[in-house]
Amino acid sequence: MFERFTADARQVVERAEREARFSGSPSIEAEHLLLALACGSGPVAHTLQGCGLDFDRTRAAIDDHFERTLAAIGIDAGGFALPPAPPSANPRFGASSKLALERALRAAAERKDRRLRSEHVLLGVLRAEAGTVPRVLAAEGVERDAIIARLERELAA
Repeated sequence: MFERFTADARQVVERAEREARFSGSPSIEAEHLLLALACGSGPVAHTLQGCGLDFDRTRAAIDDHFERTLAAIGIDAGGFALPPAPPSANPRFGASSKLALERALRAAAERKDRRLRSEHVLLGVLRAEAGTVPRVLAAEGVERDAIIARLERELAA
């Protein structure tokens, strides 16, 4: 599958793996792809930064989401000090990242693009209807439809 990825799209996947490993996650999920996209310096990162989602804000928003999720089931994440998670040795692709990459491939195919770029990866991440990424974006007041429209215009140019 990765043979169609441009160098920047491959770097996104590699950064997502590092993010998953750093956080101690056993799997690479869509939120790791979003973090990887936000920390770059290319057009995708600039698009996200233009919406107020730089790397630090994105990481904080994801952390806040997990704290809210735990609070919803009665766990106060700030109520006790946990040691940082040890880095994960070899995170595998999780369901949300697999689906995001499938949507990215579909986006490239719809546009008849031979190569999959980081813009396609972001489209794949943003087109999720459920999961962590849509909830994080909604909590941050980010209009994902506006980002999708902007990305589609950039891809058409």
